[in-house]
Amino acid sequence: MSEENNNSPEYQQGADRMSDIYCGIVPPAPEGSGRFTDLMIPHLFGKVWDEDILSIRDRRLFTMGIIAAMGEYDVFTIQAMAALKREELTTDQLHELCCHAAPYAGYPRSGGLIGAVGKAINAVNTDDKKQNK
Repeated sequence: MSEENNNSPEYQQGADRMSDIYCGIVPPAPEGSGRFTDLMIPHLFGKVWDEDILSIRDRRLFTMGIIAAMGEYDVFTIQAMAALKREELTTDQLHELCCHAAPYAGYPRSGGLIGAVGKAINAVNTDDKKQNK
């Protein structure tokens, strides 16, 4: 457990994995911030995402497919940003995911993914430009 927080070891393991998965895009809330995050962070990130049977990239692709089918564009943008920052996917691969999703999730829903990918690319490019100054 880190000296700068009061998180339990289980919660901290999940918080550390979440920080790694999302590259700081979505920072983990401190333990005790709310029941939902107190349940989610140690389970989803400390156990599910921390299992080494699938790589983080594989888990992200599967997660992105589910999110795409649900039409959760804001969450898709976050996943796409993290995939770009972690160099798991290229911009061309992200665009191809939108095309691949169309026959499965429908063209209107997949069209919204194109906007989400555009937002992700712009956000990462803007962040990269800020870091290079």
